[in-house]
Amino acid sequence: MDITQILTNIDKLTKDGIPLNVGVEQKTLTTTGTYLIVGFALAGLLAGGVMALAYTYSKKSR
Repeated sequence: MDITQILTNIDKLTKDGIPLNVGVEQKTLTTTGTYLIVGFALAGLLAGGVMALAYTYSKKSR
């Protein structure tokens, strides 16, 4: 899957919300989907930063 398709899918989710067949307002689904995507992105960045720091300190201690 290339980056343009991923970005297109994220844009589609932020505009349309998560496609669920439940009786919830569209705005609620859109907001929830956006928060989930942003939350996963931030968690990934944080985890990557922690791993980079751990790798850097493990190299310095040798």
